[in-house]
Amino acid sequence: MITIEEYGPDTPVTAEPVGTPAAFFATLARGGLQAAIPNLSARLGAADVDGRTIPFLVSIDGGGRCYLASFTRTFVDGGADALAKSNSRALKLLAPAVNLGGPVTRAIGLDEHVVLNGNLFATCAADSWTGLDIAEITRAFAARYPAKAIWVRGLVDRLHGTLIKRLESQGYLIVPARPVEILDPTPADWKPSSNLRKDIKKLGRLEGLAPFVGGPFSAADFETMARLCRLATVQRHSALMPHYSAAFFAACAGWADCRIVGLRDSSGAIRGFANVVVGQDMIACGTIGYDLQDEHAREIYPALNTLEMQQAIELRRPYNIGFGATEYKRVRGAVPAMEMGAFHLRHLPGLRRHSWQAALATVRIMAGPVARRL
Repeated sequence: MITIEEYGPDTPVTAEPVGTPAAFFATLARGGLQAAIPNLSARLGAADVDGRTIPFLVSIDGGGRCYLASFTRTFVDGGADALAKSNSRALKLLAPAVNLGGPVTRAIGLDEHVVLNGNLFATCAADSWTGLDIAEITRAFAARYPAKAIWVRGLVDRLHGTLIKRLESQGYLIVPARPVEILDPTPADWKPSSNLRKDIKKLGRLEGLAPFVGGPFSAADFETMARLCRLATVQRHSALMPHYSAAFFAACAGWADCRIVGLRDSSGAIRGFANVVVGQDMIACGTIGYDLQDEHAREIYPALNTLEMQQAIELRRPYNIGFGATEYKRVRGAVPAMEMGAFHLRHLPGLRRHSWQAALATVRIMAGPVARRL
């Protein structure tokens, strides 16, 4: 039995159990999604599939100027951003040409999709869907959204090999999205690396900074999180990153599967924070915030990463640490993996289906080799 529900401003407060992903989405929808993430344009919803929740986003007006609900912002504009920042001169030269593809792909409607597993973070703690009927899920979403592609996000080749094969068997096209790093503490003989052990010891010796895991949080704390996140992500990396507001972090604090960790100074002010999202089979980094000009910035970044990794160790679940800082993560026990996207197109009208197929074929040809060199 599959129930698909979109949320809006009139969604009842008691529509979903408190602390669930569906309740998190319902809270954001009631307050207005753009108040929480101003550069995202989408409708939020959740599908109940045999008692399990699959969150989803439906793109509006191309998903806005944020990659969370936009194929073109993710694979075209985002790809151009990554190429421009690459250490490879050859890849840097490709960036302007790739960037030209954004307006073209948007013009032919390649941002018309429904995104499954999208939890409003770049890195998703995707469920392996064990025991779920993929054909039934696909039929339900294709019937509800007949003119939109179905995009399953957050798949990782190291963690979702069986699910990827199941999706392929149902006609989904699989494309590489970006390289990521995985910390996997699940093996019985796993031990933290010497670097990670040193990092954990340093947490107790931070001068003037005290680590925290969870709240309570004040309105001022949420404003600080929004400011620090903007400094560490949008200003440092790309305007395509989600522009999270205080309202977003307030909603996160009420979501049981979203753990907020960080550092406070002697006055109680937050100097840095991060959050992780706990899934059934894995956890994933959410976002991070700190001031790169802070006098303690060189200590804050590794401390936040250590607090996140401790959550993975405590839960004994694989941790998708996301993209970037590869050398730093590898010496702490992370291993390389590829994040993938799965797209179902068979239900689309002919011209749109062929446009999607051509675009995905181009991504498959280019993205894999390029992503491995970033």
